[in-house]
Amino acid sequence: MRIEKFEFEKFKNIILSNPKTKKLLFHCSPIPNLEELNPNLSSAYKHGTQKCVFASFHLHTILFYGSKKRFGNYDGAYGILNNGEAFFNEAYKDALKRVYKGEKCYIYIVDQENPHFEEGQTTYPAEVVDGTGNSVKVIKCYEVDDIYELLLKFHNANLIHLRYFENYNEEGKKYVYDYQKKIIRWLTDDEIINKSSYKAQFCYEHFPEAYAEIESEIKTNTL
Repeated sequence: MRIEKFEFEKFKNIILSNPKTKKLLFHCSPIPNLEELNPNLSSAYKHGTQKCVFASFHLHTILFYGSKKRFGNYDGAYGILNNGEAFFNEAYKDALKRVYKGEKCYIYIVDQENPHFEEGQTTYPAEVVDGTGNSVKVIKCYEVDDIYELLLKFHNANLIHLRYFENYNEEGKKYVYDYQKKIIRWLTDDEIINKSSYKAQFCYEHFPEAYAEIESEIKTNTL
C-alpha cells in the first residue's frame, strides 16, 4: 500500500463534518504498512473482555492513540465536547511533549464495507467497535511525521483544545490533582506501598504529591 503524507489543509474541513456524514472511518497506529487491522484483547468493550478492532469517525481524536510512548489515561484526560471539538488535559507537566513530540504515526482509512462496526459500545463516544474478532481491511494510509506538531495545528484551528499542566488556574489545579489521585487509586494498596508495578512507579514519578498523600493514607489506615 502506498503511503501518502498527511496534509492538514486537505482534512481540516471534514474533521467536524465527518462524524455526521460518516464518509470516512479512521484508525491511527505507530505501525506502518498495515494491510489490515488485527483485533486486540480489550476490556473496554461493553459486552465484556474480548478481541476487538477500534476505529473512529473523529479524525482529530485518533491522534491521541498514535504514539508508542502513550500510557493512556495516565498521561491525561481526553475526549469529545458536545460541539464535536476534542480536548486533552495534561495530567503532569510536559505530558503532551513527552508522549507525542517527534513521534511518527500512520492514519489509516478503514474499509467501511465492513458492516460490523458499532457505535456506543464503550464509554468513549468517539469510538466505534468491531467485536467479531475478525481482522478489518484498510484502504489507504497517511503518514504523520510529528504527532505533536499536528496536534498544535488542530489546536490553533480550535479543533482540539490542548490544556497544559503549567497553565491551569486554581480550579484546574484542583481538577488535575483529583484526577491524579483517581488514577493512583486504580492501583492496589500493595502496589502503591511497594511501588511494585510499572504503573505505580509511573504515578510515583509523575504525580509525587498526590502519590505521597495516598501512600500516607494507606499507611495510616493499616496502623
